[in-house]
Amino acid sequence: MWLLSSHSSTFGKISRYVLIGLWIFAFLFIAIVSSHEIKNQNITATKTDIKELNSIKNDTLYLKTVTDFNESDTHWEFDRGDQLKIAFGNFWEPSKNIKINLYKSDSPYSYLEMKYSSNGATQNKAKKNAANIQYNWKLNNNTLYLNPSWKTTPSTPFYNQKLSVDLYLEEGQIVLIDKKMKPLLHHYINNDQDYRRGQITGPHWKMGKEMLECLDCPDNQQRLNIQYRNNSGDEKLNLNVDNQGLTIKRK
Repeated sequence: MWLLSSHSSTFGKISRYVLIGLWIFAFLFIAIVSSHEIKNQNITATKTDIKELNSIKNDTLYLKTVTDFNESDTHWEFDRGDQLKIAFGNFWEPSKNIKINLYKSDSPYSYLEMKYSSNGATQNKAKKNAANIQYNWKLNNNTLYLNPSWKTTPSTPFYNQKLSVDLYLEEGQIVLIDKKMKPLLHHYINNDQDYRRGQITGPHWKMGKEMLECLDCPDNQQRLNIQYRNNSGDEKLNLNVDNQGLTIKRK
């Protein structure tokens, strides 16, 4: 019994020392990794890429997703899954879906503006991380194909990489937005109908002096109409609310 108790006491001390050593190692490891990641966020580099769309002048611009281009082609991609990365992918990878907005161009031409940004420990590293962002788009005749997402090559997590894509249209430019573009659009794009992104796809729009102006939306679409008649059935009040405002008629 004494031998067993002696061995148990010795084993218990060794276990405690091992656990304390592991705890100290884990603490130091987390501290080193954290300081390294904090250092990687020191500087933010942003690259602005502007592509003129001169070929669409005096013609209707069609906006579609890049998946609509050569839909008949079949492409296969294979990748060995990293289970840890799959499990915690949302934690350590930034959102790679884009949101596109439409603005009035401040230049005498339409253009696509892409801003790539990323953090890094130094200016050169931040620039390199931003340069690793890849975005696929294509202008074919008068159709602009935009990709719903971007990617990085090689993978560079933890650098807060971002991509913003904005389309600037010159005054008078006509545009038709495909319905499949809805998930790519900002929730609200400035327009004279006060349409949200679900309604802005489909009709033809022309860029006005300040906002998009609809060319084939229903005019004066009625939203509310209230009528009041007296006991004789004669109309005494007609209240109408539509996209032109509030109208009240008394008789």
